Amino acid sequence: MSKTERLNRYLIQEINDSEASVNVIRALIEAGADVNAQAQTGYCGTALIAAAERENEEIVKLLLEAGADVNAQAQVGHYGTPLIAAAERGIWDLHIVKEEEGNVKIVKLLLEAGADVNEQAQVGYHGTALIAAVRFGDPVVIKLLLKVGADVHAQAQVGHYGTALIAAAGRGDEDIVKLLLEAGADVNAQAQVGDYGTALIAAAEDGKAKIVKFLLEAGADVHAQAQAGDYGTALIAAAKNGKVKIVKLLLETGADVNAQAQVGDYGTALIAAAKNGKVKIVKLLLETGADVNAQGQVGDYGTALIAAAGRGKADIVKLLLTAGADVNAQAQAGDYGTALIAAAKNGKVKIVKLLLETGADVNAQAQVGDYGTALIAAAGRGKTEIIELLLEAGADVNAQAQAGKYGTALIAAAKDGKVKIAKLLLESGADVNAQAQTGDYGTALIAAVEDEEEKVKIVKLLLAAGANADEKALVTAEEKWHEDIVELLLAAGAKDPTEGTETSE
Repeated sequence: MSKTERLNRYLIQEINDSEASVNVIRALIEAGADVNAQAQTGYCGTALIAAAERENEEIVKLLLEAGADVNAQAQVGHYGTPLIAAAERGIWDLHIVKEEEGNVKIVKLLLEAGADVNEQAQVGYHGTALIAAVRFGDPVVIKLLLKVGADVHAQAQVGHYGTALIAAAGRGDEDIVKLLLEAGADVNAQAQVGDYGTALIAAAEDGKAKIVKFLLEAGADVHAQAQAGDYGTALIAAAKNGKVKIVKLLLETGADVNAQAQVGDYGTALIAAAKNGKVKIVKLLLETGADVNAQGQVGDYGTALIAAAGRGKADIVKLLLTAGADVNAQAQAGDYGTALIAAAKNGKVKIVKLLLETGADVNAQAQVGDYGTALIAAAGRGKTEIIELLLEAGADVNAQAQAGKYGTALIAAAKDGKVKIAKLLLESGADVNAQAQTGDYGTALIAAVEDEEEKVKIVKLLLAAGANADEKALVTAEEKWHEDIVELLLAAGAKDPTEGTETSE
């Protein structure tokens, strides 16, 4: 590291110190520190951003006088520009009492120095200064930014909130929501980035019933489909967090109880409620006509039953089954092909029993997800009780998966080093040399040796059961530097492909 690089690092580090000394900063600049140097790590990408974030007026002035670029874009950190850092003051410490002489002065100082009020951040949590100020909830700064031309419609390119109105709705500040709407904010603007596709979705997810009602009265589209974010619709967002009052309000306003999300973590409102254990919401949605067997097109769970089974909520599983949920429904998307696979993978013994008693096909083949069968899922989890339950119910110990990472249950157990499970499977007739028809690992032995960690116990078990110590296993073990396993394989008869080959100097 050069002298200049060290000085640059010290400059930003010193400014980040809550007791930063103006004299020290001046000395570093005079010694050759670049006031526009970009930090390589940390939450403040430049010296000016750090000073603005710290609300250090003297240092901000000093840096500007020394030639700091007021519109410099950070390459790393929480704040994309100095103005955003100033506007965002206190976001991580909301109990701090707001004082106009703090961040307001810095914001004014930066604007007077030529800061672009609408500059878009390339990194950070908030895409524009207006969004940052809204999220902090500072009406003085918000009004100031709007007065000097802040675009109330601006779409963030990075961050958690796509627009200022979405940020205000998520915060639950009715006064700021009104302020932005009066300034012309589009109540139905779609975010291009962030956690929430619309303001209504943000308010619904955060449980702000008053804001939800206000936005609806202002013309928010209750049917709007998000183009980005974690929740496809406002109803899904409210259902996920168990906000009964908001769910009722949205349904009364005409929200489609069966609307399919185009983006996000949950395909439908019922799936969202089931996954998060919201019994009251599940009942309400079913009473309102929710399709108990609706297939989610996005998210981790293909159906509500799969979501509830994976979560381990027996009361919701029973409720859904009583309402007509297909216990053997195949997911079209998500991490788990069936409810039984979801329960087995997540170690939900009670749910596995319940599903089997209700007629779940113990050998059902998944079309999606990492686990082709319930037995494969359970083997990867390492839950002996579930393995025994599935085997007793007739699970095929040698079933070949049609999809997923693991071709057989023994391969799954071997990959994760589950010695007890592997032993149980072998004792139940698992073919130690079965060749996988799909997945990432050809055999159980290959799965064991391909792991980054040396799984000596599982390799010993497989070899003792008659696993073929083939050349591929040996080469893989050597590549992974698994010395003990290499010795085991050689002792078991594995042929070293390099042995006996002629070499020339």
